[in-house]
Amino acid sequence: MNKQTINNYLSLVTSIEQKGTRTIYHVSDRFCVEVRKCCVNLKDKNNVMRLWKKAGYISEVLPSFLSVETFFTDASGNCWGWYNVTEKRSSDGKRRVIDFDYLREATEDNEKELVAECIRMREMDIRPHT
Repeated sequence: MNKQTINNYLSLVTSIEQKGTRTIYHVSDRFCVEVRKCCVNLKDKNNVMRLWKKAGYISEVLPSFLSVETFFTDASGNCWGWYNVTEKRSSDGKRRVIDFDYLREATEDNEKELVAECIRMREMDIRPHT
């Protein structure tokens, strides 16, 4: 996604709320994207990043990463985790799993890209894990 496209989708954000390591992007009263910055303890052999590399999910260990959650409230008042680019359906189709293609280091540009991609999915009603 190029910078202009990212900025176009980010222009739909109505407010941004900062709570510690969490940033909540409100897109409407029914949809928001929450991003958490996760730091990796590279000295810990059991750190999740090292476990992901050992299992072959990733090729390199990052010093930090972004965790994304989305919240969409439907017309009936039910809240769903739809429109999250960092998740996909498992190979057996029974659960949601991390889409490691979208695992990104915790930088401002990467955060903007992931949020914009979630907003694009909402605008186009793309729900990969429903």
